[in-house]
Amino acid sequence: MLSLYNYSQLPFTMKALVIFCAFQLLSLGIIGQDVIRFPFSKHKTDLDLHDAVSYGKFDTHRFDPIIPIKSRELSTPTKTVFGYLPYWQYPSAVEYLQYDLLSHISIFDFGITENGDIDPPPNWPWTDVINSSHQNGVKVILTAVNFNGSQIHTLLTDDDIKDALFSNLLSELQQYSLNGVNIDFESVNYSDRGNLLNNFMLELTEYLHAVDSSYEISFAAPPINWGGWDFEGLALSCDYLFIMGYDFYGPWSSTSGPCGPLTGGTYNITTAIVDEYSTVVANNPQKLILGVPYYGNNWSTQNNWAYSNIIDHIYQPTFQNAMNQAEQDTIIWDNQSETSWSLNYNGSDYYQTWFDTDSSIGLKYDFANQHQLKGVGMWALGYDGSRLELWDELRKHFGSPVSIEDLSIHNQKEIVKIYPNPFSGYTNIEIYNINSGFFNIEIIDSYGRIVTSISELKENTRQSFTINIDLTNQSPGIYFCVYRSLSGNTQTTISKKLILQ
Repeated sequence: MLSLYNYSQLPFTMKALVIFCAFQLLSLGIIGQDVIRFPFSKHKTDLDLHDAVSYGKFDTHRFDPIIPIKSRELSTPTKTVFGYLPYWQYPSAVEYLQYDLLSHISIFDFGITENGDIDPPPNWPWTDVINSSHQNGVKVILTAVNFNGSQIHTLLTDDDIKDALFSNLLSELQQYSLNGVNIDFESVNYSDRGNLLNNFMLELTEYLHAVDSSYEISFAAPPINWGGWDFEGLALSCDYLFIMGYDFYGPWSSTSGPCGPLTGGTYNITTAIVDEYSTVVANNPQKLILGVPYYGNNWSTQNNWAYSNIIDHIYQPTFQNAMNQAEQDTIIWDNQSETSWSLNYNGSDYYQTWFDTDSSIGLKYDFANQHQLKGVGMWALGYDGSRLELWDELRKHFGSPVSIEDLSIHNQKEIVKIYPNPFSGYTNIEIYNINSGFFNIEIIDSYGRIVTSISELKENTRQSFTINIDLTNQSPGIYFCVYRSLSGNTQTTISKKLILQ
């Protein structure tokens, strides 16, 4: 049998053949899902990529006292916003975290051994993250991770090891004033995915709730039931599920396509929520968090068409890297999946990068709100780097109406939002302008030509306002909105991408 530890070393054509044959065998019932352990987990892929890297930086105050969580002073976010913070993004991502837009930060990863011991992430404890989170009323979650089906089976079935694990988890929560546990067990054996796993989660939930009812226990769940899962029972066994709404396309795919399609194809986020989790949505929608990808996939392709046949999978860029590159390429909106992708042609080869922009992620947030889910989440915090688009999208959907007091928390920064985007003809630019009286907006096409320019002088600098933009006389394509403001000797510049359909 093919070991999937060397699966990634196979040539692309062999990968595609292996996967095709496997799914044919699955569809015929000749083999079970537990026989196949394809590396479809982005969490595992990223963990494997970074496990060999040495991390020398750490918080010099990490052994300072840890403060307990405080009540939130703001009413944001209006729903749960659950972000995984992997250790390879620590401490680089810390300076960019906007705590008022997060309800939970799940520290990744606390490796769970076959004996129930816990291996914390490098440079633990991250006292700066814990204290900053708690100061802002953000809950800090321990992500308990194991991706080995055989080891997970032992953890689920051996009572002594299970008791040891529960005790060790409680010890970590108490020692570092953490607020809950997210179980990220992947590659679970087919036969273990139903009652056995659900009973494990129920026992863990009851054990921790008996000590502190405020502890939150959750599970990282797949979007599709490939067999063996009892999603309704799993949701009832713990406080909530984080649905990993990504990995629909990836390194194994034979064609290019979206990592997290909202619509289109046989499987997508809509079918996951409406069909796979239908009973949970009908009875307990507040048990579900929809996770979105802050990353994408880059392929060399045979042509410039959407869903082109693949020559090779190159890598999985973070949102920051994908967006930075896309600004040099051509961004295209895919109506089938309601996601974005970019195309690069170097004169001989085509390269496609499919990733979620703020526009496509915003549609997923709308979808989560429409189905009254508990909230949304992301893999992973830090993957947007210093870019603000995804934070702005969270604020647009889950931020309270912006007040002067709220804005003051963001270091007096100006905020620019554009909606709808993509759009047909008309769009709106909403500006929360608190520093400057004079501002200028330029809409620039992909050739660098200014197609619209607006300048205004506002007497009251502490205000918000909306400007309507009319591009009905322009051709569909990519445009850029460049906002500039002036306050004394300080100039602020904010750039946003527009997609005119």
